[in-house]
Amino acid sequence: WIKKCNDGKHPNMLAVLLDYKNKIFTTEVVQTHQTDKMEKDLGLKERTLAEWKKIFKFVVDDDGIRITGYKGEDVVVVIPDTIDGKPVKHIGEKAFKNCDMITTTLIPDSVTDIGKSAFWLCKNLKEIQIPDSVVSIGNCAFLGCGALESITIPDSVSEIGQDAFNGCDNLQEVVLPESIVQIGRGAFCMCQGLKSITIP
Repeated sequence: WIKKCNDGKHPNMLAVLLDYKNKIFTTEVVQTHQTDKMEKDLGLKERTLAEWKKIFKFVVDDDGIRITGYKGEDVVVVIPDTIDGKPVKHIGEKAFKNCDMITTTLIPDSVTDIGKSAFWLCKNLKEIQIPDSVVSIGNCAFLGCGALESITIPDSVSEIGQDAFNGCDNLQEVVLPESIVQIGRGAFCMCQGLKSITIP
């Protein structure tokens, strides 16, 4: 860019680029930036709407926010409880499909449902925390999450969709709550490592 602007026609742009190139960031500035990022990643500080749009795709439903996609690169994904002052209520269909860099996902207690194929083929997902606010887990929600080793379904969940955990090869333990009314066809199909399942 500096070479392109060094033609005498863009003096202001050249000045900005040179200033940026020669910028020296002090240790204090770097630490402030790192602290700010850490607080945002941990959910201690609210991001701006523009910042959230760089990380998540989402739409606004009547009752709040529906996450429809993930554009970030973090291995640990912290889903916010609010975006732009509105509660995050739903994890939408195929929202995290094929995000195979994710190892851990933290879902806030504002979310009421995990949609169809929401985490489909997240091959390296080892840990997911499902809060007591979640009522339903959709069809194929965790299909092909081969690294997932254990899952605790909270007492709020009444329905697990068909093929919800199909192909979770390393899933060893499942604890189902008293609230369960329906377990869909093939919900735990091909869970070859399953050693223990608690059915109420």
